[in-house]
Amino acid sequence: RNIRWPFHRIVAGAWAVIDFPAGGALPIVRRIEVLDRRVGDEVAIVERFFAALCDYPNAVSVSWGGEFKDLQVLRMIASVHGLRLPPALRILSPFTPLRLDLNIATATKGHLVHLPEYAKACDVPTKAVSSKDIGPAALAGDWPTVHEQVLSDVFTTSIIAARHLASQGLVGP
Repeated sequence: RNIRWPFHRIVAGAWAVIDFPAGGALPIVRRIEVLDRRVGDEVAIVERFFAALCDYPNAVSVSWGGEFKDLQVLRMIASVHGLRLPPALRILSPFTPLRLDLNIATATKGHLVHLPEYAKACDVPTKAVSSKDIGPAALAGDWPTVHEQVLSDVFTTSIIAARHLASQGLVGP
């Protein structure tokens, strides 16, 4: 009933590159990418993600709960398939300045919550499809639903990241 992380497989991924210009009131979206099995297997998806991280070496990688499963799976895929991890993923400490896990940052020593729970509490739009329905959608080859899900995760996380960074005085006017 409880699938352990080494058995998770990557069938889709999405990311955005967002700049926060010094003194700017609004962020600038530079790039959005969404990949799923229609464009390649998990190695192809991971290679494209790693390349994106290498294309922006000074960027901070932001995730929601990435330190709990996503990074473990990415590191496993890299080691199994002989891929080189980008610098932001080589550092094992979850507190590296190269990564920000918003789940950790927003919870501090409180309870960790799921992205849709936090988003709902903050009136941030979130997933149109329940997380529990994504695995079955991927198994059924319903890639439009999977595509929408991973893209909505990126948008939701981006809004929460912008708010978090502004509240810390790290971005904005």
